[in-house]
Amino acid sequence: MIWEKPRRMGLLRTFWWLLAGPIVVLLAVAMWAWPHLAITRTTGAKVLVVEGWMDATAMREAARLIADSGYTRIYTTGSVRPFAYLLGKGQGIGVDFNDPLSGTLLMEAVGLPGSGLCLVAGSDTILNEQVTAEMVLFKAAMPRTEHLRLLVYGGVAGPAPGVFVRSLPSTG
Repeated sequence: MIWEKPRRMGLLRTFWWLLAGPIVVLLAVAMWAWPHLAITRTTGAKVLVVEGWMDATAMREAARLIADSGYTRIYTTGSVRPFAYLLGKGQGIGVDFNDPLSGTLLMEAVGLPGSGLCLVAGSDTILNEQVTAEMVLFKAAMPRTEHLRLLVYGGVAGPAPGVFVRSLPSTG
């Protein structure tokens, strides 16, 4: 009994040292790395580097920064994000082109029974099909347009994904 308290105190002291060691190391690394992370001040170069996967709002902000700041070069980093979406009933995708496009549109899609998709180019419905449990390559003649809308209907009620669209390339 006499040795119980000092032994427990020794274990407790060892525990705190084992806990404090990694915390001190992490703080030291963070303090060393902090000045090198997320630099938001300019370096004087006329080069802007942006992440390619940023959302539309951040991209518009980057575009305003480019226009207002006189950059001469823009580099986009990050991996290529393929056109792939899981969509539920009532959900859709809008695609805007910089210049009007026309030609043959190819779209790969698969979905739950009863689900369908509708593809609208400008104001013309160019594809209205039911999806199947196997991946299907849909083809549609796309008139000259600057905007595509893909809408999902039918299938499972609620936000559960009913259609998976794997690609939407145009051959035009």
